[in-house]
Amino acid sequence: MIKNNWKAKALSLLAAIILWSFVITNTNPMRSIQFREVPVTILNESELNERGYAIEQNDVNPTVNVKVQAQRSQLNSITPDDLAANAEIKNFDEGIQTIRVKITSPSGVVIDEISPKEINVKLEKIINMQKNVELNISNNLRDDVIIEDTTITPEKVVVTGPRSKVNKIKKLIININDISLVSEGTSNLEINPVDENGDIVEGVSLSQGFANVSLRVLTTKEVSIQLQTTGDVADGYTTSSTSLSNDKVVVKGSQDALNNLETIKTEPVDISNMKKSTEGKATLELPEGVSLNDSKENITYKIEIQKK
Repeated sequence: MIKNNWKAKALSLLAAIILWSFVITNTNPMRSIQFREVPVTILNESELNERGYAIEQNDVNPTVNVKVQAQRSQLNSITPDDLAANAEIKNFDEGIQTIRVKITSPSGVVIDEISPKEINVKLEKIINMQKNVELNISNNLRDDVIIEDTTITPEKVVVTGPRSKVNKIKKLIININDISLVSEGTSNLEINPVDENGDIVEGVSLSQGFANVSLRVLTTKEVSIQLQTTGDVADGYTTSSTSLSNDKVVVKGSQDALNNLETIKTEPVDISNMKKSTEGKATLELPEGVSLNDSKENITYKIEIQKK
């Protein structure tokens, strides 16, 4: 009787397990879902940098598609953030490396498929290169503004980065495209690594990101020229006319020096006892702190003398 009772209980338990499995399978079945563009983390990138290598910028954000299976109740709460896609670089050589992707998932979630299973990354040697720093003065500054006597400290800066990025840099420039950014004296301005098209090269670092720029900011102005003479022509002669090759000239200087300047006189031309017309180079009496904008500009005078 006891033996038969035991068998009955065993059969009942088995039936209960089968029924429970049937209910679970039908009410909470296994389902699958695919997550696209799951970001892949390169596990040993810091070690890679310590060894003097870097991943090419186009390869720094690889992704994979992951298909998972889980019971319906769990699947509804899974997000891409619950999946960790990792890849480890083991071959530290310059060039393209193929590395396998591994996925870590929550308990109860089965990884069904990874696409692609491997990713390619390009390793580049990190190099250093010293380059000159140049000043790039925009043509869009005010027409009456001139920047002169510039010095840059430091004159050279070391660029560090992947080989292809560093080699892409044509020059290091400091842009002056707004006169309000600079003033007479010294300004601390940003250094930009640019390619042959003038576009900034990303993914490199500079040993110094700013430089001290010392310069003079001058203003230009067009002023009239007045010919001066001294003495008197010979008896019986008279000055019929005087003329200059240019009536006006462009000068440069500080704003204060040019504020009230409207006319510049020539050094006096001595016509004492002259009987015939004369001509020559006119030398201008320039105020202190004022100079010709074009130092090569040649201004001549002509004085017509005739008998009365």
